[in-house]
Amino acid sequence: MLQVHSIILWANAKNDEFKTSVDRAYALIMALKEFGTELSPNYLTAKRKKDAKPFDYTYETLEELIRKGVNKEGKTVFADLGYSVSFFSSLVEQDSAGIKFHVGTSNPKFIDTFIIHLPQTCPIYTDTTIGERLINLFKKCVDIFDPFWGCLGNGVNARRYDGYWGDTLPTSTHWINYFGESVTKQLSVTRIEKCPIYKVEKLSKGYFLQLKTTPIDDTNEGDIKIQANANKYFGF
Repeated sequence: MLQVHSIILWANAKNDEFKTSVDRAYALIMALKEFGTELSPNYLTAKRKKDAKPFDYTYETLEELIRKGVNKEGKTVFADLGYSVSFFSSLVEQDSAGIKFHVGTSNPKFIDTFIIHLPQTCPIYTDTTIGERLINLFKKCVDIFDPFWGCLGNGVNARRYDGYWGDTLPTSTHWINYFGESVTKQLSVTRIEKCPIYKVEKLSKGYFLQLKTTPIDDTNEGDIKIQANANKYFGF
């Protein structure tokens, strides 16, 4: 089974002004563009890729797209549920990253999300420079998005744990993780800082955790053991 990897960030609802949400989304867009063509949001998502329109990377266009992406049913608008926009990077399916934003949520029962599905052809296991670039992008996006949790996860691996999130904590650790303020409070700073894994680093309002030097391969028993040991340590 193809192991598809995704950067996933989840943020609590905020009572931000609309412009603040657009500013945050635009900063994320620029971070992806700076990363390179592999993850650049070059096209707006359409029912058929051949009908997809290029994205011009202007603030004004993004602002208009976000306004149009307001949550609504028929003519009833639910602005407190936020705004959704999606992009992709390439017209070649296997080379294309999928990028999804949901920003501007103010209803505390819901969250904002930022998700990047990496291209199928991304050499995440064989090219160490890609891994380093992804880690730097992840950290930059954490600073911009202010999530309560995030990871770079493996979709096949996540099925072992019935998804990414339980009631109040993650269901598992992943190759790289971000534990924000609320997760850190539940697990405790001391517990996180003493976790016996490859790297633990203070980042933004929480902690960045990296299990090993390379991404988790769900077919590798050694990788699964490292993950299971970290999960046991945190009680996931």
